[in-house]
Amino acid sequence: MASPSPAPDPNVNVHLNMLSRMPAPHGKSILQFQGKNIEEFLSEYEHFAEHGNLTEEKKCQEVRIYFARKEKRVLDVLEGYVTGNWRSLKRELRSLYTSSAEKKTYQPRDLQRFIAKKWKIMKLVHFDTYRHQFKVISSSLEARNTLSGYDRSDYFWSGIRPTSLRDALEIELRNQNYWIDLTLPLPMNRVVEVANKYLNRDIYQLHDVNVRGRSAKSRR
Repeated sequence: MASPSPAPDPNVNVHLNMLSRMPAPHGKSILQFQGKNIEEFLSEYEHFAEHGNLTEEKKCQEVRIYFARKEKRVLDVLEGYVTGNWRSLKRELRSLYTSSAEKKTYQPRDLQRFIAKKWKIMKLVHFDTYRHQFKVISSSLEARNTLSGYDRSDYFWSGIRPTSLRDALEIELRNQNYWIDLTLPLPMNRVVEVANKYLNRDIYQLHDVNVRGRSAKSRR
């Protein structure tokens, strides 16, 4: 009698599911670090890692595939990479790859001025620009322990404009039970997740209406 097949390891499926949400290193939406623009790379990588629900250790392991061959040799000797400490690894990467021209020391007032701007986020590309610029400033502040997680989430939410977009996102967040405790600001990653879906949906509906309109005219 043949022995029964071993049960599939659920951890393997979870791991593959997480990685399936990450961009292919050589795909159209290319995400690759070649020694320049470290802040932009880290911002984009963390964006995808949050969507993929990667753990801190997994972020350290998977970031390697997005490094150019030359930079992989540097990565291999960094303590944060070896120990799987993502916070430490980010600090080391910034120290190594941030040029003197890029090393601006931000103050909390810089973030306050940033969110006070009258942003007009109408498309996903507008939101991505807002999110990226916010993370450049907030990451600098967090590295020096001058910005708490509470304040980061509060500032990020407050800066989203127009207010009609923020109102629409609030409805979506409540419908998905992401915002239950109204005494606390929403985690930034939840806002990003819902905003991406919401703005993508709006673009699709607009495109769909235009197609129907053209179809109707062609039948006349």
